[in-house]
Amino acid sequence: MNYIETKIKNNVLIIFILTTLFYTFEQIILGPFSFITANDTAMHAFPKRIAVVKNFYEYGLSFWFPNVSAGADMYSANNLSYTALREAGILMLILPGWLAFQITLFFSIFFAGYFTYKISLNHLNLSIPISFFAGFLYQACTPYYFDIAISFLPFFIYYFQKFVIDNFNLKNITIFFILSLFYSSTIGIVNQ
Repeated sequence: MNYIETKIKNNVLIIFILTTLFYTFEQIILGPFSFITANDTAMHAFPKRIAVVKNFYEYGLSFWFPNVSAGADMYSANNLSYTALREAGILMLILPGWLAFQITLFFSIFFAGYFTYKISLNHLNLSIPISFFAGFLYQACTPYYFDIAISFLPFFIYYFQKFVIDNFNLKNITIFFILSLFYSSTIGIVNQ
């Protein structure tokens, strides 16, 4: 192992925290005034999550969503339902929207890179620099607004390998089942 590989391996957690801060620096520094880039749908996902949380606090669990046009039935308009409470929307129940989004964004980018590195190094048996590059590349490709939860996929794959395949027992199956429920509740592929 050469000098660079040793430095990367000894400081991998710090390196991925720094790269995550690089990607989220603007959102963290500007706080509620941070710039949210509009894409082809004018960022409907973020305001929709705020509206669903506001609707939840004002009316409780209801089947009516008054924030769209003249209102919409939650069952007939599947894309408007409480599935908007995935990703940052879950934290928006207890934190302001801008803070919930920043926390979710930070952890999603960090988990994407760090656990891609761990999978590449430990399970794919790639070299340390190549594993680091794979993690850094996946961090760069993490979606920022839609389906942020997909960036947690390396985390779940890593722990699936650790809990279920390497050490198959009832406790680990239960832990993995709970993680799977969390992941399935946050992933938004079903709604897109």
